[in-house]
Amino acid sequence: MRRQRSTNLAALAVGVATFGLLAGCSSSSTSVATTTTTTRSPATTSSPPTGGTVSAAQGVTKLEASLSGGKALSYKATYALVTPSLSGTLIIERMPPGSSRFQMAVSGQEIAVISTPAATYVCDLTTPPGTCVTGRSNPFAQLQKLADPGTILTQIRQAAASGTQGVTFSTRTIAGVPSTCAVISTGQKGSFCVTDQGILASATAGGGSLTLTAYSTPAPAPDLVPPAGSTT
Repeated sequence: MRRQRSTNLAALAVGVATFGLLAGCSSSSTSVATTTTTTRSPATTSSPPTGGTVSAAQGVTKLEASLSGGKALSYKATYALVTPSLSGTLIIERMPPGSSRFQMAVSGQEIAVISTPAATYVCDLTTPPGTCVTGRSNPFAQLQKLADPGTILTQIRQAAASGTQGVTFSTRTIAGVPSTCAVISTGQKGSFCVTDQGILASATAGGGSLTLTAYSTPAPAPDLVPPAGSTT
C-alpha cells in the first residue's frame, strides 16, 4: 500500500506541475518571449494584488540581483498550492551546495523528495515515519523548475525589452517578505513574484497558483536526510 500511495502521489505531482503552473515559463513557440502583439490584456482575476509599481528596467535589475543572492541561501519555504481540481501544501527546503527537500501534501497523501550529495530519496510520508526508496525518477522535477525563479527570468527580461508592454512590474509583501512581481499580460499570461532574498514568492498561471505562506532561514539540517525511523 505504501508503494501504491507513493506512486499515485508522484503521478499527481507531475500532473500539478504540467497542468498549468508551468505554462507561464514554457519555452514553446507561443511563449511570452516570442509574442509581438501590442495589445494589453486586462489583468486576470487570479493575478496577485500589487503594491508600488516600478519600471521594467528596475524590475529586471531587481529580480536579477535577488536571484543572484538567492543561489547561496539556505531556507525553508511553505506554499499554498491551488489548481482547479485540488489544493494542498508544498514545502521547499534548500541547503547549498547540494541538499534540498520538496514535500507535497494533498488529498490526504504526502510525499517528499530529499536530495543529498550522496543520493536522492523519494519518501512516502503518509504513514509516519515513512518509507523511502532510492533509484527512482524525481516526481517533482518539473515542479522544481517552477520553484527556481531563474527559469522564468529570461522570458521576463525579453518581454520587458520587446516594447510590447506585455509585462509590468510592481512590489508587494507576501507572507511578510518584500517581493518583486512581474505580471505578464500577453501570450501565456501569468504573474510571478520573487522575494528580495531570491526565492519564489508566488506564481499564478494556467488556472493554478503557488503562494508563499511561511519562510525561515536556514533550512533545518534534520529535514535534509530521510526521516528518523523511516524504512529505506
